[in-house]
Amino acid sequence: METPSEPASPVAITGLTSRGGLSNWVFFAYPERLVMMDLGVGAALKAGALAGVGEHGHYGPAPSPRQSVEAWQQQLRAKARQVVELADDQVRSVRVHLRMLAHQLVVVAADGNPRKLTFMNRDQAQVAIEALGPRLGDRLAVTTSPIFAFLRRRAPFLLK
Repeated sequence: METPSEPASPVAITGLTSRGGLSNWVFFAYPERLVMMDLGVGAALKAGALAGVGEHGHYGPAPSPRQSVEAWQQQLRAKARQVVELADDQVRSVRVHLRMLAHQLVVVAADGNPRKLTFMNRDQAQVAIEALGPRLGDRLAVTTSPIFAFLRRRAPFLLK
């Protein structure tokens, strides 16, 4: 007899820069929606100064140990400069693009407007791939720049 599966818990990916400058985005992936919040330069500077891994494996802002991801998202929403929320059916594709300088997360909505978020730390790309893969299925793509692909094959020690 099958047991009903638990709903997937939300995933938070933090420490992203965007808007062509120093800013901090927090990306929440819920089973039914994606939420991207721009927290501004203050959060980015603090995350860069700490430059460490948070308790939850994220870089930058992190929830307190006793706080749920949903409560943390509501707390950040009150401070955010910009909030972009996309229902699952509005997400056309999500691409993790592996590059030499900084990996990117590109979210394309049904309106065709891409939202590019740059990871502060390369390790976050793998976290994003593992967390978003089961949620998005074939809408998630992983691509590489030609230089990154070459070095990954020929000189992986240069990528560390």
